[in-house]
Amino acid sequence: MNSFRLAPLCFVVALVLAPLPARAQQGGNNARMAALEAAVAALQNSLSAEASARATADSALQTNINNEVSARTAASTALNSRVAKLEGFITDADLVGTYRLTALISGTNANPASVGMAAFFGTATLAADHTGTFQSQGSGAQLVEGSPWTSSALDLPFEEDAITWSYADGLIHISDGTVNLDTYLNVGVGGRILTFAGLGDDGDVDLVILTRLR
Repeated sequence: MNSFRLAPLCFVVALVLAPLPARAQQGGNNARMAALEAAVAALQNSLSAEASARATADSALQTNINNEVSARTAASTALNSRVAKLEGFITDADLVGTYRLTALISGTNANPASVGMAAFFGTATLAADHTGTFQSQGSGAQLVEGSPWTSSALDLPFEEDAITWSYADGLIHISDGTVNLDTYLNVGVGGRILTFAGLGDDGDVDLVILTRLR
């Protein structure tokens, strides 16, 4: 009778214990799957962050390249413009500004004979409306025929003249509207230097140099 009771009990125990390994294995698989999915998600997030960082870096690099290209293009354009001016492609606008005036004037007279020389300095301003001013002062010396000949210093006080000017074919014409100042100056070095050498309106020998200040 005990054997009959023991058999059903074993059967029940077998039924209860049989699913336990399967459940344990399924739980382990679920844990591994969850860990794998978490690792994949973390990797995906890392890849997304890396892609975003690379896109941001690429965008910044492209912006820098574009800025560099624009800067080089502007610099090249400015350089070409300056080279063109040095080669003589000058317009009226290139001559507008203020110049340092330096001049050396010598002359002779008769009855009595005299020789004189003077140095002038000052400024000249050329405006965009083709008007301007000449400001100068100077000093010099004069030798006059006589018995005996005499030498004296010359003091040339400050003067300011209103002028008009025009430019064509490498020459700038400057006039104060009288015979006292009606001169053509050579334009050189991109409009930075204006020069005159020759007989002035009064028959004196003049050397005039104007150098651009601004």
